[in-house]
Amino acid sequence: MKNNLPALLFGTAMMVVVPPAAQAQSPATISLPQGGQFRLSISNTDPNMIFIPGDKVTAITAPGGMLADKRLTTAGGVLFTSVATRTFTIFVETALGQTFSVVATPVKK
Repeated sequence: MKNNLPALLFGTAMMVVVPPAAQAQSPATISLPQGGQFRLSISNTDPNMIFIPGDKVTAITAPGGMLADKRLTTAGGVLFTSVATRTFTIFVETALGQTFSVVATPVKK
């Protein structure tokens, strides 16, 4: 098990569709220690994605009602949607035993 999470890419699968083109937020790269925490703005109208290079997300959990849907991808990431309107914490677990939390602030994007 690694003591350091080498990188975390958080990108939004789809953000706001603005006719006739769609806009998307670029992935962010964040390094943090095992058990670390970071703050992140998420869309509460479109799907969001967490992907960790070299590892696979195995689970995400949040307080009841904060996540409307969550699905693991074949590439090892997780797609999730939230209808929350207030800040909440998402806990992420990986196949290599890494854990960290995300303080998610929902934003209409």
